[in-house]
Amino acid sequence: MAHIRLENINLTFFVKQDTGFTLKDFLVGGFFRKHYKPPMQVQALDNLNLEVHDGQKLGVIGHNGAGKSTLLKMMAGIYKPTSGIRDVNGR
Repeated sequence: MAHIRLENINLTFFVKQDTGFTLKDFLVGGFFRKHYKPPMQVQALDNLNLEVHDGQKLGVIGHNGAGKSTLLKMMAGIYKPTSGIRDVNGR
């Protein structure tokens, strides 16, 4: 029997930030300056709980950037959760 259980799932990504460093900045002497911004932490899924049993249907709707594809990729095992329990068919 198919069954999906997500318990206290968190998924965090680290995204590179734009430094705003242009070719003009580089040519005017920026070669020796450090233009580094640390990666920005983005919480894609935050404390998610979900259980879907055999025979049930699940629809996922939401605005652009709400995390629909991220949720499905995490459920499929493409993304590993940062924390929490992902149990699909007992695995």
